[in-house]
Amino acid sequence: PPPGQTPRPAPRFKPHWEYVLEVHLHAPSTPPSEAGVVLLLLQQFQMQPSNWSAFLPPKAFDAARAAALRWPVSAHDPAQSVSVGTSNQGTTLDVTSAHREEATPVYFRASFNWSDATLTSLRYQHAPLTVAPWRPCFWRAPVDNDIGWNMPSSLRIWRLLSESQHQPKHLMRLINNTKRGSCVKSSWQLVAPVRGLAEEEVLPTNTSGNTSGALKSWCGKAGQLSCVTCFHSVLPRAVRFECRYQPGANFWSTSVMPRFGMSTRLPSRFERLRWFGKGPHETYADRQAAGRVGVHEGKVSEQLHPYLRPQESGNKVGVRWLALSDESTGESLLVVNDHGSSSHLSVSALRHSTADLDLSYDSATSRLSRNSARVAKHHLTRRREQQKHAAELLRREFVELHVDAFQMGVGGVHSWGARAEHSFLHWPTHSRTFSFTIVPTNLGGIDESGISRRAARAAVQAAEASVALGCRFPRPLVEYSISKPSHMAANVSQDRGRRRRHEAKANAKAARAGGQ
Repeated sequence: PPPGQTPRPAPRFKPHWEYVLEVHLHAPSTPPSEAGVVLLLLQQFQMQPSNWSAFLPPKAFDAARAAALRWPVSAHDPAQSVSVGTSNQGTTLDVTSAHREEATPVYFRASFNWSDATLTSLRYQHAPLTVAPWRPCFWRAPVDNDIGWNMPSSLRIWRLLSESQHQPKHLMRLINNTKRGSCVKSSWQLVAPVRGLAEEEVLPTNTSGNTSGALKSWCGKAGQLSCVTCFHSVLPRAVRFECRYQPGANFWSTSVMPRFGMSTRLPSRFERLRWFGKGPHETYADRQAAGRVGVHEGKVSEQLHPYLRPQESGNKVGVRWLALSDESTGESLLVVNDHGSSSHLSVSALRHSTADLDLSYDSATSRLSRNSARVAKHHLTRRREQQKHAAELLRREFVELHVDAFQMGVGGVHSWGARAEHSFLHWPTHSRTFSFTIVPTNLGGIDESGISRRAARAAVQAAEASVALGCRFPRPLVEYSISKPSHMAANVSQDRGRRRRHEAKANAKAARAGGQ
């Protein structure tokens, strides 16, 4: 400190809060403006990361596990005898939860479909919170830069694998059922059609060799199937997801994964959007330097940037929590990042579906459709695509919500058409696990500080309950990667479809030359 001044004491941080130091650099405006200064630089430095577990005693995990053991699984049909109201009705498993919020009884129901292993719907106080099932999603709408490196074609396998017909049920099981909550395990096998795909893009279901029949039905490195597996902890106040992408031992692909997460749709009444993360504008893995960490607010209908051509837009990275609310009633869906996670969520909420922002493709082959009257050649690539403009998009009567572990970067750093840097890409040969909690609640009249407290407590309590229920992957959780399978040919990295197209063009050119 300057001479004669007392040193300022070091700040005393609360153990469970996240502290960020924000530095501004200003200069006098020329000519003078009403503000008087011009912002030249804004930089944030994280002083202390959040520690949500500090809300509860250090031995809370052990206490929660001991409490759960006092409520063992019923000896008879567990689907009919749980305190949270689980019932088995035909093809649906309904888990009803009850608790109190400020002395008011609150109910919500989670419904699972036995036929496709999805969390089909959530209802809060008998009103629907979701209108579409939660499903794994791997595809994002291409941005302009993606067209430059032919991403819509080279990564088309992930568009197919995001469709429900290519995610058949692998298993669904009620793992545990106590008065503290229920645990449902769901798994989907990733199966893409061979038609229209190169050899290295195909996910084989059988291989030759001495592999046993049981091994062929396993997911992950020890088996042959490529799957997405989720543990759903349905608790009195929340539902916790812990999902893992598991590439099989015989899966090999050179196509990077555009995204990995879970998606659903909410009624259009959830128009108010608040999130604690980077903002207030859209941010991506390689486009976040200008984003400020803080609590931001907006309308869902305003999250789509009006680019000339509709494309991926409105994403937010570094998300600690996100709340979608009905302004008239205060009913909300709060999405909270796992308190023990080393990374934050990537989230987007739009009044448009991914298909609305995507190019026009044939659903069977994922190739560009030429049946549309608006199909024309792109002005730069000369490739055919469906011509769309932002003004032509109509708002849907739903909100499409994506909760992702990651989304690849948009690229184009040094030239149009350049891929994202290697650190902003994820390869499908590597497993990936992430977790988050959704909390049906009423946030009417609650400020951002109150939402943060509620989110923190929900995340910690949900993590504890998942431990008590055994509703998570075994710990320590170690990610793995698979190597190139020996049964695949040495030239497997060559795109046979592209080779055929080049040969066809060469033959056609030779035929025209011969005719002349």
